[in-house]
Amino acid sequence: MHRIFGLAALATTLALAVAAAPALADTYQTPLTLTGSGSGQGSGPFGTISLSNDGTGVDVSVALANNVGIVDTGSHQALAWNVLGVPQLVVTNLTSGFSYNGSGGSNSPWGSFNYSLNCVSCGNGATHPYYGTLNFTVNTVSGATLTPTDFVANGGGYLFSADVYANGKTGAVASNTALLLVNHGGPAPQVPEPASLALLGSGIAGLWLARRRKRC
Repeated sequence: MHRIFGLAALATTLALAVAAAPALADTYQTPLTLTGSGSGQGSGPFGTISLSNDGTGVDVSVALANNVGIVDTGSHQALAWNVLGVPQLVVTNLTSGFSYNGSGGSNSPWGSFNYSLNCVSCGNGATHPYYGTLNFTVNTVSGATLTPTDFVANGGGYLFSADVYANGKTGAVASNTALLLVNHGGPAPQVPEPASLALLGSGIAGLWLARRRKRC
């Protein structure tokens, strides 16, 4: 009886340990430092873009510098980027007030990009700049794993471009700095796998069976 109880308890402990174990995530960063000639926006960096592993996708966070806001002016994109191989993407957990554009667009003078975000709440020009942190998660439609290093530069060598309001002026800024690894193997949230859940169920069932036999 004690042996059955011990095995069931061990199975439950192992299942909980596997389910609770955090995945290891790498975080990369690149600064938005470039501004168009004569833009009057001052000198960068205008913000920092962070990319972290999130299971099979990538969490993206755009932290803006003080008094810098995202806008959506003219033909510019609020934020634009490229991914290696140009897969179809799905964007989730997107900050309210923004929408995803899978067709991308141009952010002059930094060239064209395959994917972009629009700021639907910004209004025309610098009517309502967004000054908070912009967050979203990117996955492939096919389910293929996406990593931070899959985010690549466009033909002009620019990784990201954003339409911003800075120093009283609007215009597109960009990053041409290679992704820098700033955190290797840090914890990331992990959803328990089906096998872990099955093991947990087996452990609980074993405990119930042992308790029932003991009563009999």
